[in-house]
Amino acid sequence: MANKKVDTTEKMRDYYAEYQLDPNMKTKDIYKELQRKSGELRSQMANGSLNDESIQQKLQFAFNSLAEAIKIFKKEDRRKEYDLKLDAARQANMIDMDAQKLAKDLYEELLAMFAKGNYNGVLQRCMEALNRNIRDYRLYILMAQSYMALNNPDNSIKTIDNGLQVHPDNMPLLRAGARLANTGMNDFDKSQQYINRMMEIDSENNLAVSEQSYLYLTNGKQDLAYQLVDEYMEKHPNDMDFRKNCAYDMIGYSYSSCYTKDPDNGAAIIASQEDYQKCLDTCNKAVSLYNDENTKAALDSAKYFGTIEFNDENKKNIIWLFIGGALYAFGGIMQIVTGAVNQSAGVWVGCLVMFVLAGLLIYSGIRLRQFSYRPYWQINKFILTGKREKGEGKYILIGQIFAGYMEWGLKISWKLIKFSFKLAFHLAS
Repeated sequence: MANKKVDTTEKMRDYYAEYQLDPNMKTKDIYKELQRKSGELRSQMANGSLNDESIQQKLQFAFNSLAEAIKIFKKEDRRKEYDLKLDAARQANMIDMDAQKLAKDLYEELLAMFAKGNYNGVLQRCMEALNRNIRDYRLYILMAQSYMALNNPDNSIKTIDNGLQVHPDNMPLLRAGARLANTGMNDFDKSQQYINRMMEIDSENNLAVSEQSYLYLTNGKQDLAYQLVDEYMEKHPNDMDFRKNCAYDMIGYSYSSCYTKDPDNGAAIIASQEDYQKCLDTCNKAVSLYNDENTKAALDSAKYFGTIEFNDENKKNIIWLFIGGALYAFGGIMQIVTGAVNQSAGVWVGCLVMFVLAGLLIYSGIRLRQFSYRPYWQINKFILTGKREKGEGKYILIGQIFAGYMEWGLKISWKLIKFSFKLAFHLAS
């Protein structure tokens, strides 16, 4: 294997260095760690367009990068192939240091503040800057976000209001207040007050309209949210900033409202049909507004949870049904061979029943996605809650009854045959 020729014409990314991974860790442990990091990033991306654009872009870059790394470390054979190529790339000095530095900077400078809880450090540095008379409204927004992360919503909103005293009628500050009151405090009335002030200043301001749309969205008024966006787009079809803001807000909303955390590895997953459909609809709307790699990545992530996978827990039932059908068919053939054709009808009926049942169970799995084949969201729902989709238990019960009939019928028959042979041998001796 060490002598295998590896192509080193393109630079490779060293994910071990980027994500501070121990190369001696087991593949499954690395996979869990990367999934945990992915969950942290998704939580930060839920802020949508509220984040500074450079921060949001870096978060999205890191998320996409993690997705590539997760694919590699999901399977043992993929990791072995990657390790082989990485060793060759190191020897040829073909490691992508720019990507490595960007990821390092991201985790040290941004995720240390937002994802890893260094909020007090953020507050301290912002206060130091303000004391040096650095009059940047973004410092107030960053401080407000940090207070909210520290479960101090009162200071968060107070910080926004302090910033508005220095920067009266500042649209980004008003928007940050509306967003933090909405998503951080669930205070929709307070959020509406900030939005109303934005509308008073400029009713056609794209930040004001996009934030009103987002408030509708988080209140469960999806139709109103989309209607407001469409009405604005009719008047301003070329406002790309508005398109992008709304699209990123929709993606952020889908992350925060449709995904749940897997308790085993911290990964963000979809675990219900309602959340899957809502996420799909929201991401499709986002892509229709602003089609870039970030919105497409969010849509692809949503579609992933509709992927169909065979339900291994039902494999045994289906196998027994086919075994039963085969045995009935064998019995029918033997009766034809021995000339007892008039007695084979029942056997052939049994054969037909078994094969038809097995076929129906597989068909129902493909068509209804309830038995043999299930989408990932449905599998996740059962794993997390233990609850099945409506009707799913019925198909499983049918399979278990008839498969159990064949399995135990054959086992009992085999025991009776062995007992008969033993008894016959004993009587003969």
